[in-house]
Amino acid sequence: MGQSRLDSLFESLTNIGIGYAVALLAQLAIYPAYGMDLPFVLNMQIGAWFTLVSLVRSYAIRRWFNARFLFQTRMGSLAEAAFNVAIGFIVALAAQMAIFPAHGIDVPLNTHLQIGFWFTLVSLARSYTIRRWFNART
Repeated sequence: MGQSRLDSLFESLTNIGIGYAVALLAQLAIYPAYGMDLPFVLNMQIGAWFTLVSLVRSYAIRRWFNARFLFQTRMGSLAEAAFNVAIGFIVALAAQMAIFPAHGIDVPLNTHLQIGFWFTLVSLARSYTIRRWFNART
């Protein structure tokens, strides 16, 4: 039997909660490396926007994979995590390009891409680890 909708929601919320904490810490390290010295509260607000977008995306992708696979292998979990992160990169890049200017942050496209790359690496590791943990539970 596949994962229930409630379990998918719980997994998505767990992934997002951990993701928010990891992303906030990553923001505090990555943004200054690109000359973006932002107040902590602004980092929290930006992180919250990305978290909301991520929750919707993560839940939809988890349900799509759950409908196709009753039990996931490690490679299946990696494929789901990679797909989730790839879609996440595109969505986050678009969101970043909308959210930053709304907060008075102006960076070139190259910087957006570089920042997105670092967050993508962090997200892939986090997503795969949490997916394996939830897969072992079901």
